Amino acid sequence: AVEDLKAQRRLVELDAAVCEAMLSCPRGEDIAVLDDEEEEEEDGEGTTDKAASTQTRRLICRAGDRLDFAAGHYESARLGMEELIARYGRMKGGAGAVDGLDDEGKDIGYAVMLVVGAGNRLEEERSA
Repeated sequence: AVEDLKAQRRLVELDAAVCEAMLSCPRGEDIAVLDDEEEEEEDGEGTTDKAASTQTRRLICRAGDRLDFAAGHYESARLGMEELIARYGRMKGGAGAVDGLDDEGKDIGYAVMLVVGAGNRLEEERSA
């Protein structure tokens, strides 16, 4: 049961981190990644050699959608955090001690700070 709680916390942390990452990107610019692709060339003997790699630009988010994209991940983190805290509370209040629950509670506290930080940063970006 603690493993399920841990997995849920990690998803919440991931959404908060994606929100922060989107907000760290420059305003007014599309957000994209460059993928390296290696091209293979066949020589006359039927073997292939690695040729120069090329880079392909993959768009993640258009500049105008940056705040909405970040807000979607923040909202997902916030809702996930609410559910996570409720589950943790039920487990903590249940009968009998659950091995590893106290350590996970500390990690959940850290995740709460991540989500709150992402929310504050999002609000700053919206008001800028």
